[in-house]
Amino acid sequence: MGLRALDIPALAEDILSVDGLFDRRDGHVTLALYRLLLAEGEPVSEERLAAATGRTVSEIADWLRGTERAELYERGQVVAFQGLSLRPTKHLFEVNCQTLYTWCAGDTLMIGDLLSRAARVRSTDPITGRTVSLTVKNGAVSDVEPSTAMQSMLRPDADGAIGIGDGVVPDACGPINFFATEEAGRAFTERVEGTFLLTIEQGLELARLMNRALFGSALTRRRG
Repeated sequence: MGLRALDIPALAEDILSVDGLFDRRDGHVTLALYRLLLAEGEPVSEERLAAATGRTVSEIADWLRGTERAELYERGQVVAFQGLSLRPTKHLFEVNCQTLYTWCAGDTLMIGDLLSRAARVRSTDPITGRTVSLTVKNGAVSDVEPSTAMQSMLRPDADGAIGIGDGVVPDACGPINFFATEEAGRAFTERVEGTFLLTIEQGLELARLMNRALFGSALTRRRG
């Protein structure tokens, strides 16, 4: 799949059509949960999320029990949800001096696109071991280092695109990485069936389109 031939809107629709990759029940609760994780840098309780959303604790408890996209402590505290995690991964995501992590490289762009504050990202190229860093703010990406960085993506119809992996993180996250150069990215996509490359700008466009479809009217409120 050539970079110039990519139809990003069609790709966004195909990804969104895969069952189980996203919790689409209530965008307002999802955005509030992201904001709380980012603002506090610690597990979010049902009570805290209920207070932030105007729901009852019982409603929030039911909402959390009804999703496969959350990782919880025994008492129901959220430590990870739909791409954003307090548990370390290879994708660091820093906002206002709070360091969190994301499941996939693409999650850094999706969640960063939802924020008005700068999100600073650091990841590791799985081929060369080089650090890839960038900043996402107000729907734009900057400070990409190295400037030749690329992102891999898994075709929505590829094996593993639907699987949920360890019970929370989709199997698809393993093939979605940042690379320091197109050469390194090509070396990866030649080894991993069903993967292809995006430029960072294409990755951000894809993230933006999926966010609009997932969150809709919830995005008209003030961003976190």
